[in-house]
Order: sequence, then C-alpha cells, then structure tokens
Amino acid sequence: MVRFVTVVCVLAGCGSSEPTFHCKTNDQCTLAAQPGLCVDADGVCALADGSCPSGFRYDKTAGDRANNCVVFSPGTDLSMPDLGGGDMAVADLAVVDLTPAPDLTPVPDFGPPTWKTASSGTTQALIGLGGRGTDVYAVGGAGGIFHSTAGGAFAPETSGTTQTLTRVFAVPAVSNVYAVGLNPVLVSTVAGTWSPQTVPGTTNFYGVWGFDAQNLWAVGYGGGIGTILHTINAGTTWTAQTSGVSKFLVGIWGSGSGDVYIVGANATILHSVDQGLNWQKQSPPPPLDVNMLGLDSVFGTSATDVYAVGEGGIILHNAGAGWTVQTSGFMNELHSVWASGSEAFAVGTNGLVLHTVDKGANWAPEASGTTTLLYAVWGTSAGDIYASGDGGVLLHRN
Repeated sequence: MVRFVTVVCVLAGCGSSEPTFHCKTNDQCTLAAQPGLCVDADGVCALADGSCPSGFRYDKTAGDRANNCVVFSPGTDLSMPDLGGGDMAVADLAVVDLTPAPDLTPVPDFGPPTWKTASSGTTQALIGLGGRGTDVYAVGGAGGIFHSTAGGAFAPETSGTTQTLTRVFAVPAVSNVYAVGLNPVLVSTVAGTWSPQTVPGTTNFYGVWGFDAQNLWAVGYGGGIGTILHTINAGTTWTAQTSGVSKFLVGIWGSGSGDVYIVGANATILHSVDQGLNWQKQSPPPPLDVNMLGLDSVFGTSATDVYAVGEGGIILHNAGAGWTVQTSGFMNELHSVWASGSEAFAVGTNGLVLHTVDKGANWAPEASGTTTLLYAVWGTSAGDIYASGDGGVLLHRN
C-alpha cells in the first residue's frame, strides 16, 4: 500500500456522497483497466489522472478526499514500483517508510567521500541518468530534464511535460535521446528540442533502451499487464509486444538486437533473441524467493557480462551460462547498476554506493557523502561516474 501522502483540494467541493471504500491492494483499485493505487494509511483508491501533478486523483469512493489530486510527501520514492513482499502491485510513489525497515541498512562511515557533490540546479528528485560520450542527461520530478556537456554544469531543458520522468536513454552515435515517465509520458529530442511521442494505452513507463536510432523499447505497467512497446522508426509509431506477465517491468538493457533483457517485480527476468517477437521468462537462481524479490535495474557490458540489482541488496550476474547471485554485503534496495569493462557500480537507499573491479567477485562500499536515496548511476567511462537521487542530489566521481 502507498503510504505518507497528503491531498490538495482542486475542485469546488471536497469529498463525495459515495460510501468510502477501504482497499488493501492495487488490484482493488484498477477500474476498467485504468491503473489505480491503494494509497494512504487507511487504504483508499486513487486512479491515474494526467491533469494532476502527481499523476493520480483520489477515486469517488475515497470519502472526504474524493476527486482531489494526490500529493506525495517529500522523500517519496518516485522511481519505480514497489516490488516487494505482499505489496507487489503498488507503484513505489510513496513507499519510503519513515520507520527503520530491513532494506534500509545504515551505511557506515567509510572515510572521506569518494564522490563529490555536483550542482543539479533543482530540488526535484533526479530519477534517471543516461548519456552518450561526454553528454550526460538527468531526468526526474515535474518533467525535469538537465543536460551537461563535456563535464560542464547541468542546464535545464524544456521537456514539455510536468509529469514525473523516470528514465532517459541516449542512442549511441546519433543525436536522438528518449525520456519516459508516468501517465504515460514519452518524449524525445534531437539537438535539444524535446517533443512528445504518441504511445498506445495508459502505461506508466519505467525503462527505455535501444540498439540504434530506429529500434527502441519502452517498458512499464498498465492495464494490469507488464507493458513492452517497440518502435522500428525512431518513435514515429510504437507497437505493443507480448510480455506474457502481469508484473511491473522497470528495467531494460541489451547487448544488441538479438540479446535484450527486461527485469521487474517478483524477480521477473525476460529475454529476447529476436528483437522482441518472443520474450522468454528466465528463472532467478536459487534460493531466491520470487514472492519477495523485486529487480529494479539491468545493465551489462556484453552478452556474457550482465548485472541485475534490486531489493534486499540483491545482485545477480549472468556470464553467459545463466544467472548467479553475487554478495553485496547489504540489505539496502539497489535501484540502479552501471558497468564498464571489469568495473561496475550499484546505488540505492541511504546513499549506498557499491563498486566492483572484478566483475562482481567482490563488491565494496564507497563513501558517497550522503544518506539520500540514490536512484540512478551512469558513467561516460569507469573513471567518470554520476549518481543522482532524491531532492536533486547529484554526485560525481572522477
């Protein structure tokens, strides 16, 4: 259940004459395939509504909150679905619990920070990082897009939306950049001018990736299914592919058109060798409990060097012969992973940064200098890495 939210009255009158309905799961709040959330401590329904800044409006059955926009509190985890436990279907739009939890292991003092604070120019959460060469993009709350060139300061760009953006992907070797978000939002740019693209359905998007300027995928959740959209014409048209799952899909990466991975709730791992015509579900390695584990991110350097990270500090690695578990040493949820050569970085709750120099045989924490939730990590090279998080936090390691 989504927790710790407040409400703003946006209509002339508050409340509703409808009886108040108290929910326990999101499934009870999905009406006519319209995505819904079970929100607030007492459990009431909110439905997706693009006219609300948060992307959700209280349902008419929510008592005195009915028909008002939901406003998520500061510290809200805006990046992706809550993938854990009995709360599998809940979008992680307010799941940062204010009491200590098993996945919030305090990060010890590791000495002087390896990472330095950079100026992002915003206090909105920065949820996605991506780039190409020395161009780096950060995206997040209120439709924010920030761009740095050649190590320079991050400058805002006009996205054309106020909806939360969750991921950004810059196509290698060309100028196309794509950002995805909630309600749904998919925008692209060539040379700094962002414009919306038309997508079918009501999907909230949590991942985007492509192997060239024409062929890209966007993944998420909408209408009760894990959604996969594909374009073969740089986004002029997007068509749905069959995922075969009803889980949130939140991360996508591939080594090429014939080797693409998607990860999500309940340890979902999908793999395609034919540009998404068929998606095969892969089993996580034992002894993982698929009813408790959520995977948040997937990234690799080649078909024989792929990482997936997620809840409970889980790190999986595929060297070409199947998935194995690597030891992170922490229970913190890991939101993002990025790799180059034999090195890889993973970031997560409480400012945790993990680093390996031997393809995950050994992971060690680094001093990030923050206890802020970190959503994303990306680098121009193994010696030039960025991490971003809540409250506009932006870190740089070079």
